[in-house]
Amino acid sequence: MRSCLSERALFLVLENDADDVARAHVQTCATCATRYDALARDVRVLGSTLRQWPPPASAAPARVWWKPALAAAAIMLAVWGVWGTGRRDAVDDGASPSLAEVSRALFSTEDVDVLAAADSNEDFRPLEAALHGDGPDDDAWEIGDDE
Repeated sequence: MRSCLSERALFLVLENDADDVARAHVQTCATCATRYDALARDVRVLGSTLRQWPPPASAAPARVWWKPALAAAAIMLAVWGVWGTGRRDAVDDGASPSLAEVSRALFSTEDVDVLAAADSNEDFRPLEAALHGDGPDDDAWEIGDDE
C-alpha cells in the first residue's frame, strides 16, 4: 500500500495539478481525505481574508515615536546651550590656542631655515646617531668641544 501524501501533494490535488494516482489516494485513504478537507478549509479562509478590502483596522493606533524623540533632542540642546555657555565663560581665552594659531604652528613654512639649521646643531648629534643605530662608541656621541 502507498504511504500518505505530503502537504505539497495534497495542495496539488486541491489545485487540480496532481496526477490521477494522488487523487485516487485521497479518495481511498481516510487520513489523507481528512487532511485534504482541513487544507481546503484553510485555503478558503485565507482567500476570503485576503479578499477583504480595506483590511480591518488594528486595535492599537500606530505609536508616534518622533514626538518624544524631538522633545528629548530639544531638551538636550537647551541643556547643552546653557551648560556650554557657562563653561565657555569660565575658560580663559588666552589659555587655549585658537584653531588658526594651531594651524599656523603646524603648517607654517616661514621658519624652514630655522628648522634646517637645527638639523645641523651639534646638540642633536647623539640623538641622530641613536636613531640611525650608531652606538655610543662612535664619534657622533661626543658632544661639543669638551676635550
